[in-house]
Amino acid sequence: KLMAETIQRHNLSETYVNGAPGANLFDKNNVHFDKYINYKFKLADAVGYVATNYIYISGQSKLTFKRITHHAFYDLSYTPIAFGTNSTLTTTTIDVPAGAAYIIFSFAHSDAFPLDSYMCNYGDSLAAFETYGGKLTLENIESNLADQISSVPYGKIVEGITPKNVLIR
Repeated sequence: KLMAETIQRHNLSETYVNGAPGANLFDKNNVHFDKYINYKFKLADAVGYVATNYIYISGQSKLTFKRITHHAFYDLSYTPIAFGTNSTLTTTTIDVPAGAAYIIFSFAHSDAFPLDSYMCNYGDSLAAFETYGGKLTLENIESNLADQISSVPYGKIVEGITPKNVLIR
């Protein structure tokens, strides 16, 4: 079953960890094995294929893939917009149709083409490979987080560790 409400880069604006999202849109841990997206906008069985869940791409004009065979675009309500296929097994750039907010894509993979090296990114050229996820570096971390704590809405801090140097009266 396709998962529409997974945490993706557009949800990151609702978190309080400061970081930069990575370039790779493909999460190898959030895929359907032996499936592809078909022209009816449904997942269908296909041994050796892998299909993504919904990936948020709103506001983008081009996407570049290391390899792609089928792709389906959806609007913000997950209503299908456009479907396409690609017969080449090389790097491919596709135009994002107007109104598209999500994409599901599929491709054939094998030992010769492992998921560990797959890359998909915004733009018209394939970026250097990086794993899926955000980048948390010293430059991305707020130095004065304490001043921002008072603005955190109730319920957003889920878990914390009590500091060792706390005076409790």
